[in-house]
Amino acid sequence: MKIKLSGKLSKGDGINLGGGSIGRIIKNGEIFDFGVAGEIIEIDFVKNIKSNTPVYKTSDKLLVDNANKSFIEGIENKKINLKCEIFIKVGEKAKFILENIEVYSDEKIEKANDKEAKIDKIIEKLCKTGGTPYKFVFDNIFVDKDVFVPVSVLNNLRRKAIEKYEEYKLDFSSKRIIYSYKNFSYLKDKKVFNGKITLKVHKNSQLDKILENPDISEYIREIYTEDFTLLEEYYNKFKTIGINLVYSALGVIRNEEYSILEKYLSKINNEIFNKVQISTWGSKNFFKSKFGAKKFNIDTYFNIYNSYSLRFFEKYFDAEDITISQEINKFEIKSLLNKSKEKNANVDMIIYGHTRAMLTEYCAMGVLTKDCHKDRRCAECARSDYILKDMENREFRLFQDIFCRTEIRNHITLDLRENINEIFELGVDRVRLDFTYEDSDMVYRILKECVEYLKYSKKFNYKNVFKGHYINSVN
Repeated sequence: MKIKLSGKLSKGDGINLGGGSIGRIIKNGEIFDFGVAGEIIEIDFVKNIKSNTPVYKTSDKLLVDNANKSFIEGIENKKINLKCEIFIKVGEKAKFILENIEVYSDEKIEKANDKEAKIDKIIEKLCKTGGTPYKFVFDNIFVDKDVFVPVSVLNNLRRKAIEKYEEYKLDFSSKRIIYSYKNFSYLKDKKVFNGKITLKVHKNSQLDKILENPDISEYIREIYTEDFTLLEEYYNKFKTIGINLVYSALGVIRNEEYSILEKYLSKINNEIFNKVQISTWGSKNFFKSKFGAKKFNIDTYFNIYNSYSLRFFEKYFDAEDITISQEINKFEIKSLLNKSKEKNANVDMIIYGHTRAMLTEYCAMGVLTKDCHKDRRCAECARSDYILKDMENREFRLFQDIFCRTEIRNHITLDLRENINEIFELGVDRVRLDFTYEDSDMVYRILKECVEYLKYSKKFNYKNVFKGHYINSVN
């Protein structure tokens, strides 16, 4: 069978025809181990296949072989460089330093009778790290020319150094304790009232109807936004009606992505970042050092479900508002807040929205649009609406952040608005409405229904709403 290749095909690779692997690859009557894109090759295949049938490569032998080598027991293909120093003097114990670990030989080093020490041989023997994942890199080498060093001494030095180094790296007893819970006393400050309702939006344009009807915002002092497009313009508009628009940072930010985020945010007035809502540990240092942030509101993705966490974030993050976990029920919320009566931070709780179901690095939308770049702000899939439909025809909306991550939202809307008064009685200070793909009119309508419920006890016209974990927490 003849095939025109669009990519490399090698002996042993799998294809989707026949279920086997490639044996011979024949080009112009000669046998080769591989063929490359653009070539027409022949392979041994006895079945009849229609002309122009697409043939797909299903496995790559070289790739599989390399993968197999990477996890063969006793073989480490990726080595970690460790800095070393060696000191060998006649009449003294040999000293070997591995990173910050010092080890000594059991016996003092003797003088050689008639030979000079071969330093390169000594280093070569010390560097035989075998199946360990380490590679020794020597910074300093001090060896007398007339020393006699048995191989057993060098082997023992290496073995003792590696054992002590691994003991040190695996000892987390002192490294994992950041702050002692005994210091989690509340500060004697006054609680700042930031309204009874807050909103979080995916795009600033979702707030347009509220700006057109500012009277609806009497219960609101703060609004969160994930969108930095026209952030300064919206910030100033809301400032005129007494509402602080707070930037809500991404839920996942890799170290190398902070510089890209800084490039976008540096064009915005730093005053806007005096207070920021964060979801990651690294965001605090980033916004504090780059933009002078003073207050950090804590988002639900820190998964706060006990009083120690509330105290921690209030004391060490200067948090005015803390959104508790969505995985605890009303009895656990009451217990948490009963133990936190002295707190100064406001406790927020999400009562409406499509909860995040999953966050993935895989760009399903980019695969469909064939326009997969790392900057999603200009790609087609960032401007279009996509859903993921499961076998039960449930539709999960997909979103993307600026770093090409895909966020999958729950197919059903969490709605606890009819429980607002009960939630306030539990001790929650503020309820939050989360909006993802709702348009400006729908955002306004949902907020208006909440306001009318609080002011006039006007009932909601919804039945069989989804309560999330409010009734039953995660098992």
